[in-house]
Amino acid sequence: MAKEIAEEYASSLSDLTVNSKPLINMLTILAEENIEHAGVIVETVEKHLEKVPADIKLPVLYLVDSIIKNVGGAYTQKFSQSIVNMFTKTFKQVDEKIRSQMFKLRETWHDVFPSTKLYQLDVKVNLIDPAWPIQVQPQQSNIH
Repeated sequence: MAKEIAEEYASSLSDLTVNSKPLINMLTILAEENIEHAGVIVETVEKHLEKVPADIKLPVLYLVDSIIKNVGGAYTQKFSQSIVNMFTKTFKQVDEKIRSQMFKLRETWHDVFPSTKLYQLDVKVNLIDPAWPIQVQPQQSNIH
């Protein structure tokens, strides 16, 4: 069953070659309908992001954004495990225009991903592009 879900999702995902709101919405709904297979769908999206050309990577990140904001739950948990690597690998492969759009996207994640994950992401991207700002990591409370 999980294999069929992955294949079906991968097939629909292959149509995402431009920033298409209707297609992103459809893929988000498909992810929501198959939330019990969140792990398989997240893995499918991660593999897809790795293999698509640089000019198609941003729409895939927009899909991730849509899923975590509109479905959340298991998807946010699963994507938070891989978002730093997904984002930094993509950042290395894209041009300045796409990097600027990725920054705008990253700025919308303050209430979505844990601040520690976003701090890790900022630090890694800053190593690639020193102009990337590093958000201050919140201090851990030492109250016992």
